[in-house]
Amino acid sequence: MLLGNVPLTKAGSAADAARWSDSAREARKAARWLPWSAEPWRLIGEADLAVRDLPAARAALREAISRDPSNWHLWFDLSAAEHGREAARALATASKLNPLSPEIAQTRALKG
Repeated sequence: MLLGNVPLTKAGSAADAARWSDSAREARKAARWLPWSAEPWRLIGEADLAVRDLPAARAALREAISRDPSNWHLWFDLSAAEHGREAARALATASKLNPLSPEIAQTRALKG
C-alpha cells in the first residue's frame, strides 16, 4: 500500500501546483499499486480535464466511478467532461448524491 500512497501523494501535490502531466504520471503509478482505489483515476481524469483532453478525462472518470459510484465529486467532474444528455445525467447523479452542494447549484445556474 505504501508503494501506491507515495505516488498518489505526489500526484495530488502536482495537481495542486497545476503540473498536470506530473500529476497524471504519478497517479498512473499509484493506480498500479492501488487497483481498488478510485483516487488515482480521479486525479488522472482531473489532469485530463485541465488540459482539455475530454475523451481521456471521460475514460478515467468512468474508471474511477466504477470503483466508487457513490462519490459525487467523480460524477460532478464527469459532467464537465461530457456533453448533452450524458453531462446532464452525470450532474443529476452528483446532485442526487450531494443535494446541498454549492458547486452543483452554481453549475446548474450557469447552464440555465
